[in-house]
Amino acid sequence: MCAKRLERFQRDAVAQDVAKRKGSYEQIAKRHSISQATVSRIADEYGVGVKSRTLNRTAATEVPEETYDSSNRKAALDRLMHAVDSQIAAGGQSSKQLLDLARAAREISSARANEDKLSESYAEASSSSLGGTGYAEAFELVDCHPNGTPKNLAVYFGVLDWGEAIEAGDEETAEEIGERVKEACIGAGLHPAKVDLERMSKKIKYDFGAEMAREEARATLARKKKASEASSASEAKEEFDGRGLA
Repeated sequence: MCAKRLERFQRDAVAQDVAKRKGSYEQIAKRHSISQATVSRIADEYGVGVKSRTLNRTAATEVPEETYDSSNRKAALDRLMHAVDSQIAAGGQSSKQLLDLARAAREISSARANEDKLSESYAEASSSSLGGTGYAEAFELVDCHPNGTPKNLAVYFGVLDWGEAIEAGDEETAEEIGERVKEACIGAGLHPAKVDLERMSKKIKYDFGAEMAREEARATLARKKKASEASSASEAKEEFDGRGLA
């Protein structure tokens, strides 16, 4: 059966119910004998739907080349969780939209928990058994440029090799590599007393974890975009096939 076109007054009535939050999309659809997809389409057309209130008003942004520091990443995740919470509190979502929001909340919560773990790891790497935190210069030697290349190749890869030897239980090799790394650090201007291979190794692991978190965030955004496009295409097909109206 072909979909019949709603009269203007019928469309106005649907939009008014959505705007005044007179039930969920499912309830409004039953009240007007139409599908939830039709309710959603009319709500977006009139600018009163969930998408119109949030997603359509958000400007597209590119992922920055440089990784946010921990505090900025946490703040961004907190804002996302607040946005999800606000949408749920406002009501008016269909069952599918509530499911999407629940999935988003779960992924945001997981990412936030990972950030807390990374912060604990970095705090452990930064802390000093002597009570000080003067390892900024040492950490600088195992830091990377924005494009991901190490600032000091000899020190960076030397610390990696030292860490692998330690994990393998090869103390002799670890000691030999450690001496070479210390010489490279001193040659770069670092005071011998500030050469701490263990903390430098933890710093590298922390940075790697932060990069993995960023890649995971990129993948999550890509999945959400693909799912949203597929959902929109499915709703459009429903309308075209005549299943959009009861």
